[in-house]
Amino acid sequence: MSSEHGGVDRQVSQESTHEPDETRTEEEKSLKAEIPSRLPSCLDGSINEGADRWFQYQGELLFDRAEIRDISKRLFLISEMEFERAENVETEIQWWKTIDFIDEVEQRWEKATEDHSFLVAVPTPDIEQQSDPRRAIIKVDYHYHKREIRTVQEWKRDQILATLREFDYWVYHTKVIKPALESVAE
Repeated sequence: MSSEHGGVDRQVSQESTHEPDETRTEEEKSLKAEIPSRLPSCLDGSINEGADRWFQYQGELLFDRAEIRDISKRLFLISEMEFERAENVETEIQWWKTIDFIDEVEQRWEKATEDHSFLVAVPTPDIEQQSDPRRAIIKVDYHYHKREIRTVQEWKRDQILATLREFDYWVYHTKVIKPALESVAE
């Protein structure tokens, strides 16, 4: 089951943000002009420090330039929506319905990705087959903070990613996991 998709969740290499000063300056001016100067309301105000915008730390970009526009649009969309944080799932189904569940998840994933671009990787359901009694345990763990934070720059980036994860996990949970589980419920 291939539901591990998403782009900005991975660590950005520092090489991609270092270009000749002229190009970098023009790109950053373009970004600053295109992206609203106000902080998306879904982010805590403490995320900005000094002259930095939400997508910068001490003048360095926290994400690839190509991703910042999409992240900005998503953050402003999140700011306008109300949704509940997806909770971890652990449920039991009849063992013979495992294939039906996998098929449902794959079909619903395809439909969900037609309407929604996932910016972070979503978890693949873990299916554990039990033999006594014969059943299958399905678990989905939603991890909002993925790694230990060591620097202020990493903290800031993680705060933004956690906000994106919360929304993408909610979309994934409500459009893929929950309906797939309901379709194979006993």
